[in-house]
Amino acid sequence: KRTMNENNIIYFNTRDELTRINLADVMCFESDSCYVNIVLRNSLTQTLLASLNNIETITSTLPYPHFMRVGRKHIINLSYLTHINIQKAQLTLADSTSSRPVTLSASRESLRLLKQNIKEKHPDTIANFKASNCNMEAFFDTPDSNS
Repeated sequence: KRTMNENNIIYFNTRDELTRINLADVMCFESDSCYVNIVLRNSLTQTLLASLNNIETITSTLPYPHFMRVGRKHIINLSYLTHINIQKAQLTLADSTSSRPVTLSASRESLRLLKQNIKEKHPDTIANFKASNCNMEAFFDTPDSNS
């Protein structure tokens, strides 16, 4: 069972535990068998006895719409996404206050879908650049972009 208030605080309640999580601090949810590890931006990790499908159901209904499923093991907070490398099958989550970036492995197909989804949701914030012999894209957050 979970409850939510307008400050992006969510409480996960079980028979024996109550866990308070500020969604703005969540970098990702990571499946680990019957548990879900919640990786926070301060490098702390909380563990819940839950399935990633349950977490996905919860995050998809929240008024804080920055979470997206990536593959079988992860739900990431797009606010912290800094890099997608399809060839290395990795993505990086970081922010200016975190002590270290979080690098996650995901399938190339999952990363392609993630990249495509971002491009579709933010078409006005993408600029294409050509540098030497490669194509490079830059993503810009603008005040009038629709997030």
